[in-house]
Amino acid sequence: MNRSKVPALMQNQWEAFNGDTFIAEEFLQLQKKLDIKTVVETGTFIGSTTIFLSEAFDRVITIEINHEYLGYAHERFKEENLKNVKTILGDSGEVLYDTIIENNVDNQSIMWLDGHWLHYCPLIDELRAIELAGIKPVIAIHDFKTDDPRMGFDSYNGQDF
Repeated sequence: MNRSKVPALMQNQWEAFNGDTFIAEEFLQLQKKLDIKTVVETGTFIGSTTIFLSEAFDRVITIEINHEYLGYAHERFKEENLKNVKTILGDSGEVLYDTIIENNVDNQSIMWLDGHWLHYCPLIDELRAIELAGIKPVIAIHDFKTDDPRMGFDSYNGQDF
């Protein structure tokens, strides 16, 4: 892919989990420990994390709201010849429930909730969709506040994740 045609929107955007190797290792450990086969990702962006996930898990379903970003991701997935990635264009807060049901996503899955951007945050709707689907997957929320002051986190409308 010609990276020069993709706008630079965030640091380390070409690396899985934006370069956070700690998260990457945690995903691999969870996959092995719990024998997880499926990952549902919200917030595909340009597909860097999706590519990583496709190498470790049998099936990756990824949702992106921005048509342009998903186009960049599709180009990368085609170059990588990824056969185990399904992409969905849409607002994850609105399509996650149907995605879970239509793709038979079950408890043996990880939900990687990273669909927030700027002033939009579908997190509450994503969590409701998972609850309504009646499954109990591993849920990983990106940019969640922890007790470790070295870890970054996001806030929306004055509320920390």
